[in-house]
Amino acid sequence: MGVAFSWDRNRIAERVVTSSSVQPGVAYEDTGPETGFPVVICAGSPGSRVLEARSVVAARRHGLRLIGYDRPGYGLTPAARAPRRIADVADDVRWLASELGVERLAVYGESGGAAYALGCAALLPDLVVAASVLAPLGPFSDPDFDARAGLHPSTVEELDRYFEDRDRAREQFRADVAEMAESLASPDWWMERWGDRAGADPAHDIETATHLAGTCREGLRQGDEGWWADWEATVNPWGFDLRQVEPPILLCHGEKDESCPVSHGRYIASCLPTVSAHFPENEDHTTIFERHREESFSWIAEVAGA
Repeated sequence: MGVAFSWDRNRIAERVVTSSSVQPGVAYEDTGPETGFPVVICAGSPGSRVLEARSVVAARRHGLRLIGYDRPGYGLTPAARAPRRIADVADDVRWLASELGVERLAVYGESGGAAYALGCAALLPDLVVAASVLAPLGPFSDPDFDARAGLHPSTVEELDRYFEDRDRAREQFRADVAEMAESLASPDWWMERWGDRAGADPAHDIETATHLAGTCREGLRQGDEGWWADWEATVNPWGFDLRQVEPPILLCHGEKDESCPVSHGRYIASCLPTVSAHFPENEDHTTIFERHREESFSWIAEVAGA
């Protein structure tokens, strides 16, 4: 991938494992060391178990052990047989903790993966000590929240299509992803997409572009199955109440985010009883992750006593 990984990939557990006829196989990547406090990474959409080298290095500075996994339909994890909910993440992470022999962990979610991190915190309070979420999308089905406000017109059009004719929406989504897949898997495409910002900072350098291309390539291994499942899960009821989340939450969302409107992060923060929320005014959807990763890991380590 063109990235100088700072851990021995031969020691990484990167395989498909099956726990029972009920729980599907879950592919994961465990960066170790076993003495590190485990943090399960809920990747954005479309993402995968592939972890960024910078994240692993930063996590280790704080005594953390990152574990990436493929949600159903992404990478090597089989697609779910029925539409999945955000809440279904609890079964996957509970199983993953058992497989790895850990009794306590934290979760970290970015963008489309943030809701899954919140789901873990809500539904696994005996397992999850803390959750850090960056640039989250809010609960579209919540009647008290106007999820459409601030969304790009094309996303609003996609949302309308989904609720008017799901079969047509499914076919359009498949066609769109097929057209985009090759570009998303190319580091050069990401650099070109960033224009004048390419190479200007770590959030837009070739290492970040290479990681994004690699995780998207692996995430789209099964086509659009995982991405479509994320879309459906996000716009339908999540299966848990944000107001009943017990573990502490760190939430960061840039004011200049044009992909996931900051109103989504603000609404989520207003619902959470134990949240520390930050809305930096000069951050957008590309800079928030790079500039607040260290802060997230430091906070998790403090809460976990790592």
